[in-house]
Amino acid sequence: VLISGSTIGDKNLTDWYSSIVDSVPIHVGRFICQRSNLSWDVYLRERYLKIIILTSLMLSTIVLIIGVQYELNIKDVVLNIVTPLLPIVTLCIDQYRDNKESIENLKNLKNDLNSSWNELISRNQLPEHAYLISRRIQDEIFKNRKDNQLIYDFLYKTYRNEQEEAMNYSIYDMITEYRNSIT
Repeated sequence: VLISGSTIGDKNLTDWYSSIVDSVPIHVGRFICQRSNLSWDVYLRERYLKIIILTSLMLSTIVLIIGVQYELNIKDVVLNIVTPLLPIVTLCIDQYRDNKESIENLKNLKNDLNSSWNELISRNQLPEHAYLISRRIQDEIFKNRKDNQLIYDFLYKTYRNEQEEAMNYSIYDMITEYRNSIT
């Protein structure tokens, strides 16, 4: 779906993109929605990385405090505390690595989209050419989603309002930029 929001599951996902996008031609609206999508995904993944880092630091601190509190030797700390935590540590490392890679891919894709956007507004590309570019970008967005870890719903719900406001501001700027380019 390039313009309209999803209607699957959560009713709050219906018409996820700002309705102001309807005020520009569809070939322009696709770029705007794709950029919003990429920005949102990067934002959530960066917040998730921070949570992973904080969780890892908290676990390390707890292990250290327990070891000092109970005057445990290294062998006891490793056998009784660290070893049971290894699955969590492994999960944190894997999640961190996978999301870091995903963020890089998304940022590269966003840079590609921004270059295409600049071409669109500077040359007033034909809708057919813009469609081909947005189709390729959409394929990359799909590939990225398919190949990457999911982000937990609580993160989406936590940051939705804040990000929706930022997204609407960004959409308004892009529409203004487009309109200025055609006048």
